[in-house]
Amino acid sequence: MAEPGSQAVPPAPRTVDALVEALADIDPWRLVAMGAPRDEYAPEARHLLGRGRPITPADVVDTFAYFARGVDADGVAVREEAAPELRVGAEDARRIADAANVLLHAEPEADR
Repeated sequence: MAEPGSQAVPPAPRTVDALVEALADIDPWRLVAMGAPRDEYAPEARHLLGRGRPITPADVVDTFAYFARGVDADGVAVREEAAPELRVGAEDARRIADAANVLLHAEPEADR
């Protein structure tokens, strides 16, 4: 999996914002439900959209697993594995991938 910062195509800011909103609505880790700000999933949104290709549910699971391990200032994971309770379920992964792909498909080439 590509590390944050090695993204192939920088996503348009409004596309990132739209995916952040979708992630807050899906709330795979239930962070927003516990009072976290709606932009809590912004790093995951940027990482997913920056892949420069269609997103699969496996991409979503991998991205969330990467960020769940904790990431230091250099983008290096600080733990070997994510806690089991932070795994993204199959249905949430599918919904997130679908939302990302709709946004990627709708983003005009000039915005990339």
